[in-house]
Amino acid sequence: MNLHSKSRLLATILGVSTLAVITIAPSAGAISASPKVSELADKFCTGVATKLGDATNKVQAARDKATAAQADRATKISDNRAKWDQELAANRAKWDQQRQDNFAKLEAKATTDAQKAAVKTYEQTITDAITKRREANDAARTTFRKGVDDAVANQKSTVNAQIVIMQNAISTAVTNAEAACTSGTANAATIKTN
Repeated sequence: MNLHSKSRLLATILGVSTLAVITIAPSAGAISASPKVSELADKFCTGVATKLGDATNKVQAARDKATAAQADRATKISDNRAKWDQELAANRAKWDQQRQDNFAKLEAKATTDAQKAAVKTYEQTITDAITKRREANDAARTTFRKGVDDAVANQKSTVNAQIVIMQNAISTAVTNAEAACTSGTANAATIKTN
């Protein structure tokens, strides 16, 4: 979830809370309550369910968008890794073939037993070094990918937790406003405190 989406959700939460604070009239037992303020309080109390639905829909849309983005990212990472692994395997096969061709040329040039033994030793040394380098590269790639996977999982967890926090905040604000409307104690101070 990007910063813009978080800002919009926060604005929705603040909008519901601010609307509650601004439009709830003092309770019936208050000393002075103008009919206009009382009318606004009634409008707010009847509109709480609508505001809840709007806020819940916006949070759910943000959650769906975040889930889709997370799935897209996972697919892209997986596809890229498969492509890179395939390219690496193809390159390694090409390099192996080139090396074998070069070894064959060296073997053809060796005429004495000492030269042939030296070529065999050289080939074995090169092959061992390449095997070790490939193992080290494969281990480093595996470690890097695990680090990327861990970072993506942490970010996904953080975003999902923030969405749940927003959902709970909206639900709590609306529930408190509905309770205040139902009990008849709806006033700015009650809504602002709860």
